Amino acid sequence: MDAEETIHDDLKTSSPSQTLSPLSSATVKNYETHTLFPVGSSHNASHTEDTEDGDLDWLHNPSYGAAAVASVVELQEAITVYNASAKSGNQCTLSPREPSEGGGSDESQGIAEPVDEGPASQKRKKAKHKHKHKKTKVKRKEPMVSSRIQSHLPEKVSVSTKKVFIEEMIGLEPEDAFRIDRQRDKDLWTYECLYKGHIAGYKRLGHSVLGVQGNLDIFKHEKNSSKKAEPMRYCHKRSRALLRKVGVKVRHVDGEAAQVQYIPLVGVTDTAADPLWVLDEATRQYVQGRGTDEGAAQEEMQSDDEILQQVATYNKRLRDDTQNVKLWLEFVKFQDKVFSGVGDSWQGGGLSKAVIDKKLAILSRALSDNPGSIDLKLAQLEVCKDVWDGAQLAREWDQLLFVHSANTKLWHSYLMFQQSRLTSFSVSKLIKLYHKCFRVLTAVVEGNMKTARPADVPDSNLMGVFVQYCMFLHQVGYTERAVASYQALIEFNVFCPSSLTDTSTADRAGVFESFWDSSVPRFGEPGAAGWAAWRCRDKMSAETPVVTADPTEEAEDDVIAKQIPQWQTWLEIETVRENAHWLPWRPDILKNETEEDCEDLERLVLVDDITPVLFKVSEPNAQFRLVMCLLDQLGVATRDVLSQLCLQEQDGISVSSIQLNLHKMSQLPGLPAARSPDLDGAANQSETLQRFIHQILSQAVHVFSGQSQTVFTLLLIQNEWRKHGVDSPRNLPRHISKELRKFVKNLLKEGHNRNNLTVWNAYACLEHDLGKSQEAMGVLETALAMFSGGSSEDKSGLCLLYQTYCQLLLNITQPFHADLTQKQMDVSQKQKTRLLFCLMSLAEGTKFKVEKEPMMTTSSILRTQRKIKTKVTHLARTICEAKSPQGEGDTKVFHQLLSELNCLAMFDLCSIGLKAAMSNYQDVLLLLDGCKCSARCQALLAVRENIFRSQWILLCHQMSISAVPLSQLRVVIDRALDEFPNNSSFLQCLVDLESRSHIVGRIRRYMDRALVNPSSPLPLIHSVLVEVGRLTSLHEESHTVCNSGVMHRVRGLLERGTRNSASQHCPLVWRLYCHVESKYGDRERARGILYQALQQCPWVKVLYKDGVCLFGQSQLQEMVDLMTEKELRVQIPLEELDLLAQSDPVPQVEETLLDHSPQEEEDLKKV
Repeated sequence: MDAEETIHDDLKTSSPSQTLSPLSSATVKNYETHTLFPVGSSHNASHTEDTEDGDLDWLHNPSYGAAAVASVVELQEAITVYNASAKSGNQCTLSPREPSEGGGSDESQGIAEPVDEGPASQKRKKAKHKHKHKKTKVKRKEPMVSSRIQSHLPEKVSVSTKKVFIEEMIGLEPEDAFRIDRQRDKDLWTYECLYKGHIAGYKRLGHSVLGVQGNLDIFKHEKNSSKKAEPMRYCHKRSRALLRKVGVKVRHVDGEAAQVQYIPLVGVTDTAADPLWVLDEATRQYVQGRGTDEGAAQEEMQSDDEILQQVATYNKRLRDDTQNVKLWLEFVKFQDKVFSGVGDSWQGGGLSKAVIDKKLAILSRALSDNPGSIDLKLAQLEVCKDVWDGAQLAREWDQLLFVHSANTKLWHSYLMFQQSRLTSFSVSKLIKLYHKCFRVLTAVVEGNMKTARPADVPDSNLMGVFVQYCMFLHQVGYTERAVASYQALIEFNVFCPSSLTDTSTADRAGVFESFWDSSVPRFGEPGAAGWAAWRCRDKMSAETPVVTADPTEEAEDDVIAKQIPQWQTWLEIETVRENAHWLPWRPDILKNETEEDCEDLERLVLVDDITPVLFKVSEPNAQFRLVMCLLDQLGVATRDVLSQLCLQEQDGISVSSIQLNLHKMSQLPGLPAARSPDLDGAANQSETLQRFIHQILSQAVHVFSGQSQTVFTLLLIQNEWRKHGVDSPRNLPRHISKELRKFVKNLLKEGHNRNNLTVWNAYACLEHDLGKSQEAMGVLETALAMFSGGSSEDKSGLCLLYQTYCQLLLNITQPFHADLTQKQMDVSQKQKTRLLFCLMSLAEGTKFKVEKEPMMTTSSILRTQRKIKTKVTHLARTICEAKSPQGEGDTKVFHQLLSELNCLAMFDLCSIGLKAAMSNYQDVLLLLDGCKCSARCQALLAVRENIFRSQWILLCHQMSISAVPLSQLRVVIDRALDEFPNNSSFLQCLVDLESRSHIVGRIRRYMDRALVNPSSPLPLIHSVLVEVGRLTSLHEESHTVCNSGVMHRVRGLLERGTRNSASQHCPLVWRLYCHVESKYGDRERARGILYQALQQCPWVKVLYKDGVCLFGQSQLQEMVDLMTEKELRVQIPLEELDLLAQSDPVPQVEETLLDHSPQEEEDLKKV
């Protein structure tokens, strides 16, 4: 039978709904343009109209070939299969009406037979419709229309704006399944997630996964389960177990195989050799004609669990290297990850005992192989602090300190352990422990005590313990004793008489008692000449007035006159007295005062209070650091000056001390006050404190020499304008600006500053900051004309003058934390030519000349660039190859390298472009990598930090005058943070860079990586401040405190931080937690956080004050009683406050109002 006869028979038996030919179908008669045979439709159109249904002569069209027959047959089979599936699902779906009972078989199958519609039939239909029956509408499921049939329809299904899922729009093709929504969704901004009802569900067809072996069934579903399967979240136990499975690794595709359209997977075998995935590896290789790998056959079977594989790897490495202490500690920390997937309650204490037992077993084995490791013993004590009782812990610490008495790191950890235990903490006990520490370390240094494991105790390490002790005194409220300790130690070492230089510490302290008990001025007080000068004058006391604190009576009367609640009155008076009482009280001989006249005995510092903390500091650099630490505690910003001169900051101070000392926002450099909570207290310094700082700097300038003298001179200039409470000299009034310029000119007239080019450079920068750009250029040109051409030996200072001059020519005057959105005009080509000509004199070593129309040829430009680059390379290699210890000469070499490098970058920027300028910094960093791990590593950190700073400043300048991709800024700051992850300035630069948009994914990813294993609380603090800024913006827009995902993230970050050893004892972290929770979260939860903070940091008085500030009258009595119990300094007891309020009684505010925080009180008052 040929094709024509086959189609003829099929058309006779097909129903109207299954019509093969579209021309004979009743449903598409109106669409004559969609013809099946376009070639034959033109000349056979009239013949087709006259043809009856039985005549099939139109099939003899020449265009109807074998391909058309196959297409028609395929379409008919597809329609038949679809109708059969639809009929099996719902028999009534394709029927035009429901079949009556007892109907024929054809009608029940959905096939409509032609019926004769005569008059008798019509009468029977009318008779049937006379009886009215209640009809119920049956919702019929419309059949899905195939793409072949849908393509012939002229109109597309319109998309309704009220529909959500594609299944709700029947007949909608996937390419048309979209709509444009021009209305914003405010809920998405608030909750940061979609509504769960708007998330599309899906059904999985099959259990296999593309690329995985066929016999591996990942998605297993219970077929006979009566309960509806609930979807599992990623945090579920079964989901975590699935995530711990070892995944299939992706094989690297080389250049030759890069043309493939898929990435091959490692371990996936050829399906031709094993199509059913039933053969093992040996049989599969035999089928392929290959031999088996003997080495692989001998390997042990590895588990599919990735955690178990890592455990096996640790065990193997530790068996091979049992002396690797770092690896043991890493394995101990890895146990938290091992037990994290065992159960859901392990962090809450369900499996904590098992984790502790496992860690103790590992540490015991590690200590048996490394009995002298202090790090392992400290880790064991840290794990056991919640398991052992206090007596056992004390015995273990005493035994460890007896063996390692000379280890300052161990003493730091022991003192922090004693400070952070609320149950056994008291101020007097901690002071005795600090005195014991100084006594033991001093005896070890002088050789009076023999230890089981002797070790050298440098002056910097011993001074680190002293800085921690003074900060502890300041935080518990005894600021007078802390300042007196600094004064005594500086007089004891810096102003020591030459006759007592070789004596022991005890003998020198005995002679020092007479000086301390006398009434002569001490270091920092007006008229102080020093201990040595006092002995040379035969112990004659000078008739000088004693420095007294500012009177507080007037300020206290003003506070009481405000008629505010009691807790606010106590807070303000307490703060007033703390700001005034920072200097030790001394009897004034001119007024015939004695020690008995002191009203507050806590302000009186006797010789017995400072003698136990006296020790010898012989190194000049250590003495310089001692004075700098005193300035830091008094609130002087020393970081910028030290960084400018490539000097290190906080040398010898441990990380634990930095964590304990961080308690207010002003200690973070570069942090904008507008973006951080107000956790500093009084910002303005008193006049007495300003005079005291000025005297310290003035006296230190005449005592020290060289680079240290330059530092104190620069700090003296900086303090002269900062004492007016401004951020920049540009904001000073005009008359104060004149006095400041006169003050700096007088400094330049002094003998030690006349040839100091660094001070000349500071004066030029000050003129520019005051808005006198032309005067600044004149100062620089005068200095360069005087000292260039070999007339000055200070090469580093000369290069600094050239650098500043070129920066002013290019208008690179933005601060380090400049606004990235600020725009300015680029300088002219004439200015750039002047810069090239200026740097040519630096390269040639000739006298500096000022020419209005300098001429630079191409050869001179290339020659100058080559000479400067050669000099920079030589300096970098000299630093890498030098083996001498760090001294003042090394510091000047570092400073010269940085200045020469900046000049070379600006030269290439004007002659070639930005890319060439930035490449110079990278080349120097690569050269310095050779000595990065040497003994002089600490000296190079300041240089490398300044190189990253210079890159950032140059890119910010280019961004202000032209278009610079943000990727370049991100590369620089990422590299800087990789090397300096705890640098607060770099962290703030990252925040400023990413805060330009609402996309926080990049900065969140970095902060999450930085918080995995932090060594400082600074990354945590900056991460919290970023989220608090977003939380504040949400609060301002919605005008309500919304419990959004940002608040949950803040809580998660702070919970992680408070469990980490690097930040769990940081007072600033706990203060942030309490502040954010009370303002944006739950007030009762904030109360619980306050008690947790007091348990971890019981010595920090500002935490007790925060409790009173946040919770009002309800916490006042409790906080004051707790401070009294722990012996913290209370400036004004509540009994004294009641006596002061008798004349002007403090109003009793309703208890309902006092129970709220100050923010809530303001809202209640407005209502």
